[in-house]
Amino acid sequence: MVRYQREHPEVMSMPIAEVAPRLQAQRVVYVELEGFRHSSEAAMVLKGDTKATLRVVEVDGAEAKVMFQEAGIAAHFPPDRPEGVVESETVNVRTDL
Repeated sequence: MVRYQREHPEVMSMPIAEVAPRLQAQRVVYVELEGFRHSSEAAMVLKGDTKATLRVVEVDGAEAKVMFQEAGIAAHFPPDRPEGVVESETVNVRTDL
């Protein structure tokens, strides 16, 4: 998906129902981040909050329709502690997308 967005920057301003048929998929699960905040005091410490909208788009040929939508989904990690620590020092968190 990242490669498709880079090759077709015009889709960034289009509604997902217009983009979905171009992806050659029957169903597209689309998560739009409305806000994102993170804190990292050490290389392997993860903590953050986000708010998002989820849409599920069904594609039928050249037409697509949003079949499900939920706005205002909030998430906090870690849910029950002040900080999150990756369990292994060998985990590589990829940040170069």
